[in-house]
Amino acid sequence: MHKHRRECVGICTAVGLTVLEVDCSRRHLRIRCAEGNLTFPSTPGDARWRQNMASVARRMARGVL
Repeated sequence: MHKHRRECVGICTAVGLTVLEVDCSRRHLRIRCAEGNLTFPSTPGDARWRQNMASVARRMARGVL
């Protein structure tokens, strides 16, 4: 779980988001950034979750979301 959490935070910081808090108290991993909240799957089903979440994070960093 720690590796998955590090990967999720890495995705956010790679696109320029400012990570404030990581909340894993519920079913999904929620990362609170200065720009907004991102919800990551805690048990990803396939290998595309990284690309999908990176695209969501890029859109959030640009201000589209």
